[in-house]
Amino acid sequence: MAGTRRRIVVDTDGGVDDLVALAWLLCLPEVDVPAVIATGGARTVDVVGAAVTHVLKTLAPVRRPLLLRGAEVTPARRTSVPSGVHLHGEYGLGTLVPPCGPEFGGGMDDEALPPHTDYLVLGPCTTAARIASQGGHRPGEAWLTVMGGAFSLPGVVQGAEPNFARDPHAARLLLTNPPGKGVRIVPTDVTTQARCPDTAVRYALAGGEGWLRLRAQLLAYYWSAGSARYCHDLVAAAVAVCPGMVTAEVAAAVTVDENGRSSMTAAAGSAVRVVHGLHEARWRAVARGWASNREMAAC
Repeated sequence: MAGTRRRIVVDTDGGVDDLVALAWLLCLPEVDVPAVIATGGARTVDVVGAAVTHVLKTLAPVRRPLLLRGAEVTPARRTSVPSGVHLHGEYGLGTLVPPCGPEFGGGMDDEALPPHTDYLVLGPCTTAARIASQGGHRPGEAWLTVMGGAFSLPGVVQGAEPNFARDPHAARLLLTNPPGKGVRIVPTDVTTQARCPDTAVRYALAGGEGWLRLRAQLLAYYWSAGSARYCHDLVAAAVAVCPGMVTAEVAAAVTVDENGRSSMTAAAGSAVRVVHGLHEARWRAVARGWASNREMAAC
């Protein structure tokens, strides 16, 4: 990636792995995060914004991104899909309560979205689909990377992956008419295989001062629900930063039913790509670098 600088807008509905992935991106020297969009998915926009604000204040990045108010899923969809409180806590911060409210710098109606080369969706596609329907994402310039969908493995919400299940209509719109350069889907088929190696887990849970202490608290809660050390959104963020990490992907026509269940058919020339495999050694190196908080290039 020498000589390039990715400008990645991060669209999140909060939660531990979302916030951990966001913080990692903010620490990478070859990445600029000009904006973070709080989308109301598992939690309301204001709750998501408060959690992101707390992380930004704790991390204190050199370049603080603009925090934008995104769209909300419908109340019916929010209540129909489990919030994952056992993984993320009520506010997306484990056992913690945000000490302050959200500090938004604008909303999607303000045309405040800065120029970007990539748009990373870590929650439901609600805001991304709305922006795309309005001609956003700077057509021809930006890649969208979406953490979502389940294909070879069934999702955990009646066969659907939670992000797609929270707004099936938005996922369907985005994948039927992909904006920009196209959409790369990182499904749970891949993120459940790319677990954090033991050395990375030990580093991450060791804590430290400031953000490292908060990160350890968040991950201790998140990982306490099971033996597997998943970090789904970190995997998707790594793919956005290091697309060369992908060893197998398929250009496909993707369908999403009314419950969020996804299926795909290979379609040459499609602007939608579904990731099927990652370079294991490169992923493990990224995970170790993230966990040890080394100031290093991601790839």
